[in-house]
Amino acid sequence: MPKKTCYQCNEAMPLHMLAVHIKTCKGKLTSDETGEESSDELWVVENKCKVVCPICTKEFPDDEITFHASLCGESFESIVTSEANSSGPSTHAQTPVCKSLSTEDILDFLEHQVDTTTEFKLCVDREDLPDRGILQWKRKKAASPASTLKVVYIGEAGIDTGALRKEFLTDMVSGIENRFFEGAGNQGKNPKYSLTDLDNENFRTIGEIMAVSLAQGGPPPAFLRGWCYSFLCTGEVDLNSLSKEDVADLESCQLISRVEDSADA
Repeated sequence: MPKKTCYQCNEAMPLHMLAVHIKTCKGKLTSDETGEESSDELWVVENKCKVVCPICTKEFPDDEITFHASLCGESFESIVTSEANSSGPSTHAQTPVCKSLSTEDILDFLEHQVDTTTEFKLCVDREDLPDRGILQWKRKKAASPASTLKVVYIGEAGIDTGALRKEFLTDMVSGIENRFFEGAGNQGKNPKYSLTDLDNENFRTIGEIMAVSLAQGGPPPAFLRGWCYSFLCTGEVDLNSLSKEDVADLESCQLISRVEDSADA
């Protein structure tokens, strides 16, 4: 059975156990460098430094607090409320009120994160998408996908003013759904089990493509299962919300059914 190594504790384990292990992993242990000799070694857990958001007072990793604060700040607005007082003049106070962001607000925010001063140029063939598109995407190491995407199709004289980009992103998102995801379309799809695509960083690349599609006018990846969408948004898997219907692999479903039947017996 293929194994992967936990990036926190460097312990190798079967891939399907990795998601469960990460929830309880305490990280890599290192000896406390105090300079004092002692028979009992002191071990500490290496954790990311967390910073408290000044707006919502929640803790976030140091490398994520800037992005969170930019969103969190837009979700609060100060409004002036007047309080009637019969014995004196009215007073005004600024009260922070939580305002939920709409889908349009989020897409507008993503659009403004695009670096319009530089370009991410791709020269692709219409055939064999999305594989060739992914290959060309990964070869553009000197450019950033946060820049404006410009697409040129081989053998065509069109200039990309936005239409070619949308056409390319539409074909890529559709191809990504068929190539990398499995499951019933009306119930959402799960990522396919593929160590080859994982090692080749294809999943990372299709994540970048889907993000660019959202930020630059392409179609959304509206084919994800609920748990997969939640994981992309939060970085965590809520194991309590998972059910047998969330498993797309037939052999795994049959194994779960046998375990449930044996437990009921």
